[in-house]
Amino acid sequence: MGAAVRPLSALLSVSALVGGAAELQGPGQPEPWCAADALAILPTLGGCPSSDWAEVIANALPRAQPVTLVNVGANKGYKAAEFLRLWSQFNVSALSWRNSVRGFARERKFKFLLAFACGNCNDCRAQPPARHGRTGAHLHLLELLQTTRDLLHTLVSEMGLQSAVEVHNMAASDKTGTMRIKKFFAGDERATAVCRSKCTDEVNVTTLDDFFRIHDLRDVYQVTIDTEGHDAQVLEGMGGILSQREVYLLEFEVQPKVGLDLRRVLTRLASFGYECFWQYPKDLVPASRDCWRDEYQHSLRWSNMVCAHAAEALKVLYDLSHAGYERRQTEPPMQVAAHAKRKG
Repeated sequence: MGAAVRPLSALLSVSALVGGAAELQGPGQPEPWCAADALAILPTLGGCPSSDWAEVIANALPRAQPVTLVNVGANKGYKAAEFLRLWSQFNVSALSWRNSVRGFARERKFKFLLAFACGNCNDCRAQPPARHGRTGAHLHLLELLQTTRDLLHTLVSEMGLQSAVEVHNMAASDKTGTMRIKKFFAGDERATAVCRSKCTDEVNVTTLDDFFRIHDLRDVYQVTIDTEGHDAQVLEGMGGILSQREVYLLEFEVQPKVGLDLRRVLTRLASFGYECFWQYPKDLVPASRDCWRDEYQHSLRWSNMVCAHAAEALKVLYDLSHAGYERRQTEPPMQVAAHAKRKG
């Protein structure tokens, strides 16, 4: 998943969203709403989105403490750093995070980690959010690789984040127990629990239903899943908490090479009240219920989705979607395609 570069800030003012988001939709614009050009822009979909939906929601919708993130597949921790910048006063810039990753790699002589310290989506170049006074971030990071967990533990300690960040030595799936995985380099974003041969390492695994119960987690602000093809299994293991709507925002990755039945996933989420949006290079595009197109399944691409159930959050996401659609109508097709080339 990619880093936010806040491209929609020029389009949307926070004041327009607070208490009057309908202004962004135009008179009589229905909600929910489907993008008429969804199939036309499908080829521009990529795995490094840059929409600033998270910052827009944070600005528009205040949140009582704690503001909890459960990050499944935390890897080098850039999502954690992004969340801390958005929901705390910790001074954790993307660049300082990268420098600490590089320092760890040099000390351990991890050449692969040193070479890819910035993240596959140039996460170390993420722009900071606008200055704010928000506090209350609390993070649970789940990571299946021991060497990458060592990295996360080191970063949390060096930056003094122990009060806000917990690193858990486990993966998540649809069953609680143990699983065997392949060896990967520290910080390797290709690391996955999907293993068909040379499965030499054993790791503890939990369902998120069990994880929430054990850690007494309720009303969690965000769950982000990035498990390189195992996301559907993780979603299967959180049916209890989703049915109770204990997760305010849900983000997961789509990997086309693992036989994912995305329509089934979205239909199940919709049964719990969650509506999902594609994260395009610059925009959000509704994908659930009447916005589903069978061409999505036939043309699955590496990409990410964000989902919500609460009316106020869905209002913001639909308004962002519509604003992006309106902007695209003013752009020539080549410019729309260029966004994907720059980000994908």
